[in-house]
Amino acid sequence: MKNVQKFEQLLIPMEETIRDFTSELSENINEAESALLEYEANGGYESINRAMRAFHGIKGGARLLLSFAPPQSISEILSQIEYQSHSLETLLQDAMTKKRNLSEEEVDSAYKGIDLLKSLTEVLLSEPPAEEQKVLRSEEREGKLLKREPLQTFEAFVNIADQFLEFIGYLIEGENQKPEHIHRLAEPLKVGLQTLGDTDVIDMVDSIVESAISLNLPDLKRGREEFTKWLEEKKKEVGLQPPNKNANLISPVSAKRSMQSQTVKVSHEKLDKMMNLVGELLTLKNAASSLLRVVEESAPNLTYDVKNVVGNLGRLAYELQSVVMSVRMVPIGELFNRYKRAVRDLSRSLKKKVNLVIEGEETELDKSVIEILVDPLTHMIRNAVDHGIEPPEERKKLGKSEEGMIFLRAYYRGSYAFIEIQDDGKGINPQEIRTRAIDRGLISPEEALKIPDSEIVNYIFEPGFSTVKTVSDISGRGVGMDVVKTNIESIGGKVFIDSTVGKGTKITLRIPLSLLLIRGLMVLVGKERYIVPLEAVKETLKVPKEKIHKYHAGLLVDVRGETLPVILVEEILGQTAVELESKDFSFGLVPLLILEDSGSRCALVVDAFLEESDYLVKSIPDYAKAGNVVSGATVLGDGSIVVIINPTFFTGW
Repeated sequence: MKNVQKFEQLLIPMEETIRDFTSELSENINEAESALLEYEANGGYESINRAMRAFHGIKGGARLLLSFAPPQSISEILSQIEYQSHSLETLLQDAMTKKRNLSEEEVDSAYKGIDLLKSLTEVLLSEPPAEEQKVLRSEEREGKLLKREPLQTFEAFVNIADQFLEFIGYLIEGENQKPEHIHRLAEPLKVGLQTLGDTDVIDMVDSIVESAISLNLPDLKRGREEFTKWLEEKKKEVGLQPPNKNANLISPVSAKRSMQSQTVKVSHEKLDKMMNLVGELLTLKNAASSLLRVVEESAPNLTYDVKNVVGNLGRLAYELQSVVMSVRMVPIGELFNRYKRAVRDLSRSLKKKVNLVIEGEETELDKSVIEILVDPLTHMIRNAVDHGIEPPEERKKLGKSEEGMIFLRAYYRGSYAFIEIQDDGKGINPQEIRTRAIDRGLISPEEALKIPDSEIVNYIFEPGFSTVKTVSDISGRGVGMDVVKTNIESIGGKVFIDSTVGKGTKITLRIPLSLLLIRGLMVLVGKERYIVPLEAVKETLKVPKEKIHKYHAGLLVDVRGETLPVILVEEILGQTAVELESKDFSFGLVPLLILEDSGSRCALVVDAFLEESDYLVKSIPDYAKAGNVVSGATVLGDGSIVVIINPTFFTGW
């Protein structure tokens, strides 16, 4: 027993093993769920086989982890995971063997099993609380948990050996593998051989590894046969029972995936730290640029050399920035595909027929942005299914297909990503919005008549606003669009809505590609410096003071035939009460920053345009955002902190 404990301890730290297992477990669960959804949509045994491989991989991973004798609390959860995945695999295997379709009840049962596996994964990621332990013990008493006897000494070694042989099989069959990855299995295998006292077999393993690296397939086949023969004899010697023949009908997904992956998983914390270091490098580059101006004045003979150094520093900073940013980007399809199951379950519970169509799933966004989008998208999709799509009989009377359509799209435009949630349902009735807005005292009846239908629908973003007459278990009272708008705007995004009665609703989210870096223009306002995202800057110009006119309580300026509102940023930011006439501008020319957002334009009065550069965005607490006037802050090369202005606040003025 001491030998097996030593062997298990040498393999890999338990905490790291569990972390890797849960990561792969989540991938397999998602793969199984995706395969079942595909089966429901298109049928076919390939989808069943995909799900079965995923469940087999989960079972194999749990069984391998159990062989390392984890703590009791972890062991109970792993046993449940192994039992559930084995049951699901058996269910699907029966359909495959008998060449029959899955019944609706069997599909529902598979989904319930997947939900349980998801719950167990969450428990495994944290220390199980006392209540969870009670649940597990209760399930064990009811016979739901798989009972396990202490594992034999040899079994931990056999798990590694089987995966080693399987990987060799992939190489021989010509599957897309990196031969050098064989070391990942060979090293713990050799440790096991030493621990078990079979050091003479190590030379055989080394020879197999050498054949794998050189892709000498004849020698590799001979080596596999020799090692397989030795392993079977060793199993008989130890007395280990051979596995069920059916257990090897499908290759473990976990072993194949771990070898097949050509990527390295990196924690969010490390990526954030890398991004902060890139920001520091950009700050140093900006400081060096400032120093260059000093050198140009005081030591002109050094200007050329210093300029080259600063240029190279900038180039390296931008290249590193590009690499780190690309590492942080993930396809939005990972998020979109979560909603397939949600739409399926919601539509069934509401007795509706709904088809979710996903487009642009390859569009990439920063991981942190995608995490923020989860709740808003969930709310809008639930609303679309519950309140947007009509029941089949109603759609039929309206001349529509009984199956409602929801489109979830993503695409790039400029430096933004756009996400659309569109349905072909009943649409939003503008008259109902008017009535509700009047009842709540948001507008007067006279004002309501003046607001066009295309604009009145924006009142659904008011806190607590709803036209829903009955409370629904699916999407509550219809409230929450104000939270959606707030969440999207908190990351510099914007929400647009377009709805036609009887035809449907489209909600568009405009999202920045990243929350961490922006290209910005630094301006001077009063005695303070501010940064404006360059994406929102249409142009900069200087106009004579007399060209700016008073109109009621505001100011207007004519820019090439277009009349724009003029905003004194200094006054808005609360530094002091300012009158344009009292400000002194060089040559009497007022610097104007023309901002444009979603077709709305305005002119900001600043005191000077300073410089354009890249800035690392630092988040600030909500109370410091001055009512959404600012969106963040950055640290300059001289160590000073500068606020980043939110352009959307001003263009919506």
